[in-house]
Amino acid sequence: LPDSLLVNCPCELAIQTHRNEVVLFTQFGKFTHESGRDGGIERVNWPFEQVGGRVSLRVNEIDIRALSKTADETFVTVSISVQYQVDPDKVAEAFFKLDQPKRQIAAFVEEAVRSHVPSMPIDETFRSKDSIAGAVQARIEDKVNNYGYLVVKVLVTDVVPDQKVRRAMNTVNESKRRREAIRSEAEAKKFTEIKAAQARSESSYLSGVGLARYEGGRGLAGGTMKKLAVERSVSGAGNARRFSTGLRSP
Repeated sequence: LPDSLLVNCPCELAIQTHRNEVVLFTQFGKFTHESGRDGGIERVNWPFEQVGGRVSLRVNEIDIRALSKTADETFVTVSISVQYQVDPDKVAEAFFKLDQPKRQIAAFVEEAVRSHVPSMPIDETFRSKDSIAGAVQARIEDKVNNYGYLVVKVLVTDVVPDQKVRRAMNTVNESKRRREAIRSEAEAKKFTEIKAAQARSESSYLSGVGLARYEGGRGLAGGTMKKLAVERSVSGAGNARRFSTGLRSP
C-alpha cells in the first residue's frame, strides 16, 4: 500500500442501516458484531472492519409445488405457500450458513409432503388441506431454524390430481349428476301421477256425493207426490159418500 494510505489508516466510516435490517460486520473475514434493528448510523474502522452483509428481518413468501403419491396409488400436486423470516436471534447463522434459503426450504417442504400425503386417500387430501399444512410446518420448523430461519405460516392452496385421474373423476361426477337428474325427474313424474290420481279420486267422490244427493232428492219428491195423491184420493171418496147420502134423504 502507498505510505500515505498507511499513514491515514485506519479511518472511521459511517454506515447507514435501515429499520428491520441487520448489518453484519467482519474483521479480516471473521464475523465480529451486528447493528441494531431500528436503523441509524454505524461506525466502522476501515479497512480492518468491513460490512459482511445486510439481512432483512421482513417476512418473505415462497410458493412450492410438491408431487406426491396418495394411499390409493394416485399422484397429486400439492401447492404450498410458506411464509418465513430470519430469526432475530440467529441473524449471523442465517447469513453465513445458508446461501440459498428458498431452495433449501422448498426441499424441506417437498420432503415433508412426500412423507405425509402417502398415508391419505386422494379424497381425504382434498378435505384435509389444513391437516397437510400443519404436518408440513411441524416437520420443517426445527430443520429451518437450524439455519437461522423461522416458519411463520404454511398454507396449502391447492391439491391437483394427475390429468388421467381428473378425467376419471369428471366422468364419475358427470355420471353421478346424470343419475341424480334421472332420479329427480322420476320423482317429479311420480309426484305428478300421484296428484293426478288424487284429483281423479276427489272428483269421483264429489260426483258420487252429488249423485247421491240427487237421487235422495228425487226419492223425497216422489214420496211427497204419493202422499198428496193418497190424501186427494181419501178426500175425494169422502166427498162422494156425503153427496150420495144427501140424495137418499127425504
